[in-house]
Amino acid sequence: MNIKAAELFSDKIKALFNLLRTVCIYCFFLILAVLLIYWISRLTAITDAKGIESILREHMSLAKLIYFFICFAQPIVLPLPEMMTVVAGSAVLGPFSAFVLGYSGTVMGILTMFVLSRVGGMKLVRRLVKEKQIEQYHRFVQRNEVLIVALLFIIPILPDEIICVGAGISGVKARRFIPIAILSKFATNLSLAYSINLTQFFS
Repeated sequence: MNIKAAELFSDKIKALFNLLRTVCIYCFFLILAVLLIYWISRLTAITDAKGIESILREHMSLAKLIYFFICFAQPIVLPLPEMMTVVAGSAVLGPFSAFVLGYSGTVMGILTMFVLSRVGGMKLVRRLVKEKQIEQYHRFVQRNEVLIVALLFIIPILPDEIICVGAGISGVKARRFIPIAILSKFATNLSLAYSINLTQFFS
């Protein structure tokens, strides 16, 4: 009886420990999510009020890091047009730095959003984007998936996060999606980063 009682007590302790560990993990991720939402919301409000170019000029020592973070967050949670971001980065950092940082940050953000939507599925998707936008994506890509996804990345019809999520949950294969994203964003980032120089050259 004593052995059984000891085993039962030990099982209860293990169960309690597992419960506490689970609660701690959930609390950690909840706090992390709240902090991320707070800082992203704050960053969005600041960029709307001041403009990205002003923010970068005011923080020149951290301008490259800030610019990279904005480009990374753009396809995930930051509702800012790529044109506005890259052109502002080019004006402050120069076209080459704006292209390299913007391109790498954007591609990393796109891949992150694609993986999140593929792993998280519709539960995560419904929290991040509106279902109507997902339906809109499906209508766009219904006929010619590869070509349409590439065009959507190049032509600003839908935000990048919607394209990533739509591709992630609609079963677009990663070996197709990743090259499309890499090549499309190379073209858009390069053209936007050097757009100021081209305008000055032809004016």
